[in-house]
Amino acid sequence: PRELEEIKMRLAEELEVPNRQRCEMLEDELEKQREGFFQMRRQVEKLKMDNDQVKAEAEQNLAEASEQHRAVEAELEIRIQGLQAAIDDTTEVEELRMTQREVEALKAREKQLLKEL
Repeated sequence: PRELEEIKMRLAEELEVPNRQRCEMLEDELEKQREGFFQMRRQVEKLKMDNDQVKAEAEQNLAEASEQHRAVEAELEIRIQGLQAAIDDTTEVEELRMTQREVEALKAREKQLLKEL
């Protein structure tokens, strides 16, 4: 019985050593995987923050571009109105000149008719 106990103990030790080593190896691997997971999680959080920052900057740039567009559009509208007024003034001047020519032509015709009388 004593030899049997010794054999059992030796057998248990012989089986326990590889199992303990395997268990330690698996725990080490588990720790490496956890560390990798936490690094990935930190990287994902950093990328999310970077993405949020880029989105905020893009929205700010879009708002600024939109405001500049509205300012340029308003300035061009004012210039268009000024040019339209200038065109209207030019048209009125041309109409006035034509009317003056007609008046002069009618006066000349009147003088001619008076001479004929």
